[in-house]
Amino acid sequence: GDIIAGASPMRSTANSKWVTSIEEYPSKTYPIYVSGAAYVISGDLISDLYDAALSTPFFWIEDVFITAFCARKTKAKHIFSPKFHNRKYVDNFCAWKNAISVHKVTTEQLILGWETIHSKHC
Repeated sequence: GDIIAGASPMRSTANSKWVTSIEEYPSKTYPIYVSGAAYVISGDLISDLYDAALSTPFFWIEDVFITAFCARKTKAKHIFSPKFHNRKYVDNFCAWKNAISVHKVTTEQLILGWETIHSKHC
């Protein structure tokens, strides 16, 4: 998936679903995790992650919980793939042709991207 490193919890009281209080997570940055937009997990890792989840204090941001906290307990390795797009190729829709996922694009961009990759332009 799209690996995120050095991300800071949103502490503002702004109206955002990502606001995390110091009580919920006191550290200044999250551990390295994989964006929850999409990621692939090896089938042989699923039961280990499940077991880790049962013994890990719950954290409500699931991509941080699963791909950082639980993954750390299983010694899982993060593997970056450029096929996971997170606002990286909005102006180059042909780059989406072999993408696994596209994230943080508008509905209009998604429709235009779909039309473009299915046209003769790519």
